[in-house]
Amino acid sequence: MSDNNLNNTAEKIAELEQIIVGLTAENLRLKAQIDKQNEKQIKFTVLLSEWLNVWRIKVRPNTYSGYSFLVSKHILPYFKDRNVLVSELTAKDIEQFYSYKINDGMSINTVLHIHAIIRCCLNYAIKHDYIDSNIAFKVEKPKKQNFSSNTLSIEELNALIEQSKNTQIYLPVQFAIQLGLRRSEALGLRWCDIDLKKNKLTVQHTVVQLWNTDTQKDEILCSDSTKNNSSKRTLSLSSNLACVLATIKANRKPDNADYVCTMHSGTVIKPNYLDKEFRKIVRRTTNKHIRFHDLRHSCATYLHEELGYDIKDIQEYLGHSTISTTANIYTHFSNRKFDVIANDINNRIAI
Repeated sequence: MSDNNLNNTAEKIAELEQIIVGLTAENLRLKAQIDKQNEKQIKFTVLLSEWLNVWRIKVRPNTYSGYSFLVSKHILPYFKDRNVLVSELTAKDIEQFYSYKINDGMSINTVLHIHAIIRCCLNYAIKHDYIDSNIAFKVEKPKKQNFSSNTLSIEELNALIEQSKNTQIYLPVQFAIQLGLRRSEALGLRWCDIDLKKNKLTVQHTVVQLWNTDTQKDEILCSDSTKNNSSKRTLSLSSNLACVLATIKANRKPDNADYVCTMHSGTVIKPNYLDKEFRKIVRRTTNKHIRFHDLRHSCATYLHEELGYDIKDIQEYLGHSTISTTANIYTHFSNRKFDVIANDINNRIAI
């Protein structure tokens, strides 16, 4: 074979090699596009579970428990049978889901909590290139319901205390009424948190009941943490409450690490048990729909209206992070104040 023929063959081989390299690169590019498209075919239910696992380590255990409960009990069952791909999910799909839950008796505010979860989950999907935009922002959300709590008068609170005597929830009821403690704070009190010589009580430990998505059961979490930094606080005990605690401690002879609010067996009172027993007492005492947390509201209200304490003082007493929370939620303008206003107007405005 001549040198020219050899050169021509070499050039053709080089050209073929370049073509092969180009085809290989194009194939890899197309494969990457296909893989990316396949990634977008993830089901919405699969995405929810993936997002939930990621957020498990990002938020507090009780926050995660709330998320996982709403996802596992409400969102997943609805979308599981519908096989909706996250890339095909529409605002209408979500709106129909909300309508279904509202018609089934779910509160508007719970639906809004679920909407926040879906919006956050879809933001996660954008970050990981499952979708390009978040359709949750196009959803017509139901209007938020203004929070309205019930409060009890001093007379009603005393009647409730009387009914709770000789029950296992007497102490948490007292802690909520006298000190405005949250349920988790009252149940989390240990004897090491109480100084009966100085009549002081320190809020620094909590007991909460969480939903475990792995076991599909409730579990108790005891933690040296509070809702926020302001929730860690030291309060003074009234002399009558201090006397009650001293008597109980003398009869029990507990260790410092033992819990103050316990069952007769000595185990810590579970939050759900407290709610259940509290409802029984409420039914015997008043016609109002009162939750245990409303005792905290009642405490704030009588401190402000009956005893005349400043909102700032009440904020620190209850352990709120902002004064607006205290002013907007936990105090209530009573009808008696309207009577005072009417009398003032009557004395100053001529007819």
